[in-house]
Amino acid sequence: MVTKTLNRPDARLLFAASLTLQAVAAILLVVGMAYPAFADMAGLSNALKRVRGWTELGGRLSARAGEVSFTAILADDRELMGELIYYIQPRRIPS
Repeated sequence: MVTKTLNRPDARLLFAASLTLQAVAAILLVVGMAYPAFADMAGLSNALKRVRGWTELGGRLSARAGEVSFTAILADDRELMGELIYYIQPRRIPS
């Protein structure tokens, strides 16, 4: 219904402004996620603090698991295990 309203000839300028605003917001979000320093400058570091450090932790755990030949990694927190599954480098485990 909103699109139909904004697609009328007299509302095309409003539609273009809305589309531009959404595109700018999407670009800022992508840039903020790709360059954490940009998010810090924009004052959005608090919003991104939960995703920082997982890549480093996954790399360190992958390296450690390879050193001592772990066959499994155990976690007592479901959220933590989900992040570990995502960030730990996949490797072949002998069966």
